[in-house]
Amino acid sequence: MIAFAVVSEPPKDTARIPAKVAIEGTVVDLKLLASDQILANPIWKKLEICHAMKLEGQKGPEGFRVTSVRVIDSAMLPMTLQGFAGDCLLRKALELAPFAD
Repeated sequence: MIAFAVVSEPPKDTARIPAKVAIEGTVVDLKLLASDQILANPIWKKLEICHAMKLEGQKGPEGFRVTSVRVIDSAMLPMTLQGFAGDCLLRKALELAPFAD
């Protein structure tokens, strides 16, 4: 199953990443569950809030079990997720702006 996701909160546990996930046109809040193979992936190790991804895996009762991941530009997300991704990036920029010179 192919899904698209945007990390919705700062990751605390890399094995369970909170995200907004679009599956077959429907957006839901899910945990992205990483296998050992995915945990070893350099992309997964550097995930931050607002990162957009194209995923392959299976949806289960605990979340979305990820078997393949690609970080993508938010413009490549389905329209159902683009609004959330844009708002997320704007909030992130406003939170970081006070720290810039």
